[in-house]
Amino acid sequence: MSKPILMVPNATGSGHNMRALALASELRSVCPEREIVVLLGSMQDVFAPLFESAGVKVISTENDVISHAHSSHLDKILDQEHYISGYLAPTFLNGSKIIDYLAYFKEINPAIVVSDYNLTASVASVIGQYRHVLITERYDFSLAQISNDDFREAGFIVNDTEISRARPTLSIIFDWIIRNSSLVLTDKPPLPDLDVGTALYSQLNEPNVHFVGPMTRPAPKNVNQEQLRHELGLSTGPLLVASVGGMSMFIENKQKAIRTYLHAFAHLRKSHSDAEMILIGRGTTPPAEEGVHTLNYIPDWMPLLTCATALIAQPGWITVTEVAALRVPTIFVLGGRGEYHEIESLRRLEALGFPTLVEPSPDALHSLLKDAVTGQLADRCAKAFATLTPSGGRATLTAAKMISQVTP
Repeated sequence: MSKPILMVPNATGSGHNMRALALASELRSVCPEREIVVLLGSMQDVFAPLFESAGVKVISTENDVISHAHSSHLDKILDQEHYISGYLAPTFLNGSKIIDYLAYFKEINPAIVVSDYNLTASVASVIGQYRHVLITERYDFSLAQISNDDFREAGFIVNDTEISRARPTLSIIFDWIIRNSSLVLTDKPPLPDLDVGTALYSQLNEPNVHFVGPMTRPAPKNVNQEQLRHELGLSTGPLLVASVGGMSMFIENKQKAIRTYLHAFAHLRKSHSDAEMILIGRGTTPPAEEGVHTLNYIPDWMPLLTCATALIAQPGWITVTEVAALRVPTIFVLGGRGEYHEIESLRRLEALGFPTLVEPSPDALHSLLKDAVTGQLADRCAKAFATLTPSGGRATLTAAKMISQVTP
């Protein structure tokens, strides 16, 4: 019997799980003779049934259901103790987890390990001499593309010596992972102004490294938008979908973003009384507002997005690729500069031509919402979508075939 393909998504956000799910589902059809297994470390209550319904065997690596959406993950001190030892190492380069993953690998005996930016699993794969694929929306550790001045501007207290000392060392680790991967796939288009000097950009011409485009689930077909709107209690007017994303460095930034969304939308309702908003709060419940429908989380929001006039979202990259595949006009918002892990993505989206806002006022967001309901936002996003989707749409099948070709 053929050895299984093992998926190991990073546990820090739902996007990694979602992309691993999309790839696993495609691999089921590309490699029907192989079992597909996933080591699931977060949101098991949501994603275990989704993986299982796709024919993927689920192994939870945690005793409890884990979610990173409901709490802050950093404090305002950036130094060796608080940031490197207190956050980065346990989250991305966890020695205890390396031992744990190696034990799982020995039990499962996979033909190949597919890591969705789970760098701990990537390191374990190399140590254990397992063939390995890295799926990454990052060109390096986030720290490599964010300056100390960026952190200070966001309100952090920065130990320049310790953070500057760590930055090139992390790039060496990322470079080592890439060089020891059979295949590296990214869904983020390279931009020299942002990426020169990063580990991935320096190896883009290597035969094992590829920018493929969105690795997403299939776009829904034949959505009955009238029925879906009815089920959600919506009328026929303009629909804005607003999301605050999953993992947050500081939970107050998520709350601040929601307040801005609601104030801007209330202003829009004065001139467009038929407009409605679906707010996906991810554990943050705002006060009731006229025309606003609040949901906690939607595992499959693609049918909803086909009904949307526009989306307001944090610049999480799986969100970027899903809206690109669907061509949904989108305003990308960073609720607080302290969400440093999304600063690079926001800068890239701005360079591509998307409307982006950092800690916006309600008036600034309202101006873009007016463009959304008049159709001007769609025109602005069209060119950017073309860059994000070099093959014209989702690239999941292409990625799955590449993975199958390097699987022994």
